[in-house]
Amino acid sequence: MDILVGVMILFAILSGIAKVGFGFGAGIILNPILTLFVSSSTAVTLLAPILWFSNFTGARTHRKSIEWNLIKKLLPMALTGTLLGSFILSHVNDQILRPSIGIIAITMGILLFISRKKVKEDDKEKENMAGQHNKRGIIYHLGAFASGFVGATANSGGLPLIVLFMNDRTLSKNAFTANIVVMLAIMDTIKIIFYMFLGILTIQNFLLVALYIPFIYIGALVGKRVHTKIPEKSFFQIVHSMIFIIGIMLLF
Repeated sequence: MDILVGVMILFAILSGIAKVGFGFGAGIILNPILTLFVSSSTAVTLLAPILWFSNFTGARTHRKSIEWNLIKKLLPMALTGTLLGSFILSHVNDQILRPSIGIIAITMGILLFISRKKVKEDDKEKENMAGQHNKRGIIYHLGAFASGFVGATANSGGLPLIVLFMNDRTLSKNAFTANIVVMLAIMDTIKIIFYMFLGILTIQNFLLVALYIPFIYIGALVGKRVHTKIPEKSFFQIVHSMIFIIGIMLLF
């Protein structure tokens, strides 16, 4: 038990760093590690409150860069995916879901690599084509749904959002991080409520997050410094690399 407490404190710090520094990555990386100490269902129970609070900490840190008009467009489908994913989590074996999502993550990383090699002139020409706006809107809604679904089933909701936002060259690293954490914060709130309704998460375990708040803030301070120091180009290169690493981790 003492080891588990130490692990949770470390995870709280890392969660703060990941959410404030990059906007994602904490749950996807930490959840598999935690299963080395407890069962998969218990890991979800223990991590959910920490990730929830970390997302709100990240959203508060980057609140000036949040693009609320974009968030409003994505939320309906994201929440729909969250509800469906939460329901499926209680009925489908975790050993089936995680490898599937890992394959999807790697595939998205490859597609992202291909798409970002296109020159800006080509992007501008495509944006001027008839029907491009509607097509982009559909992609954004599908991505939002996937984010909610994947977030509820494997704590990996940031992956679809990363692919969406990294293809938008108008987003700075601040807006990129801000939009992801605020989306995850809202979806995590719905997810936790539904987890409680399904009996996956107890109120007692949810309230345990209070014990880790100081450590989340410590991580957030470190994450904010990291976010500030990393150049824009290097930031997105790191994020892109993390997609592949996370995808591989989900396979095992």
